[in-house]
Amino acid sequence: MIYVVGMSHSIALVNAVAAGDSGVSQYNYTLQSATSFQPVPIKPGMLPGDEMAALVLSGQGWQPLATMNDAGSATRYVQGHPEFTAALDALRPLQENSCILSFVDGNSHSALSALQHPVPYDFVLPGHEDWGMQPGFQPLPPGLIRRHILPYQLNTIAALALMRIALPQARIIHVLPPPPSHAERFLISPEAFGDRVSQFGITPILVRRKYHVMANRIIQQETQSFGIELLEAPRACYDTDGTLLTQYVEGATHGNTAYGALVAEQIRNLF
Repeated sequence: MIYVVGMSHSIALVNAVAAGDSGVSQYNYTLQSATSFQPVPIKPGMLPGDEMAALVLSGQGWQPLATMNDAGSATRYVQGHPEFTAALDALRPLQENSCILSFVDGNSHSALSALQHPVPYDFVLPGHEDWGMQPGFQPLPPGLIRRHILPYQLNTIAALALMRIALPQARIIHVLPPPPSHAERFLISPEAFGDRVSQFGITPILVRRKYHVMANRIIQQETQSFGIELLEAPRACYDTDGTLLTQYVEGATHGNTAYGALVAEQIRNLF
């Protein structure tokens, strides 16, 4: 049995595999209020086992799903939201034959990098030094950027830790978010950025791409001991400049149903 849990990034997959109208979209997901995993009939062959239940999170008011003390502390303590913890606990009797697909959070890189800073800056991304720097931008050390992103990733890390604690025998796959989209997408559908897009402008893709990689790298580094799998965005979704190809974009920062179908294919290949 596949159990999907997450916020807005889960919608692409849910709608790609659903047999009929799933009832959730990028335009109404904030109204979702289910407190347990709900069965979703799916098209045959789209996911292993042809069975899925989903818990799309937003309107429940459970944020943060979990909290964790500072990552630099010698001992980490995780505290989950009581109702989120209860939703996971309900899966305990089923966990041996279950796979949890996590889409929790995922937009921190966009929230932190989409709008152009009044003093434009860039950094050299370790491992991708060949990407260079945006001409004329103030150079900053990559360690500073990591410290900028880390606090916004801690709740994601805590939620994943809570899933593993609650469901020690389940297979858990955390699906990392799609790459940044072209700047033009923010003009068409600014999402939560609203009027600030015209006020500040959009950061060049080179910088946003580095934030995306750094944010994912933090999740990878901080969850190595959790016994979970990480699934990166499908290679087929990338344009030559590292952005999300237009045919896979929903809004400004999300994948659409076609993107969800690519992710579903990746998941099938893991089984």
